[in-house]
Amino acid sequence: MQLAQNYKQKLADIKFILGLTQKEIADIIGTSRQNVSKWAKGIYIPSEEFAIKIDELYKLALQNER
Repeated sequence: MQLAQNYKQKLADIKFILGLTQKEIADIIGTSRQNVSKWAKGIYIPSEEFAIKIDELYKLALQNER
């Protein structure tokens, strides 16, 4: 459950810092808005493929925050 909360927070930070919607995040990483919604609610953990993409987008968000 800790991992799900980690991605929930990362997605919230990405949305806030970059000003993206769940649909825009989904388009960027190549998945559905519904998947992003489930991850953002902490219901599911993204697969390794999407976890890597979320981590990359999160790093970009943190760089833009500075």
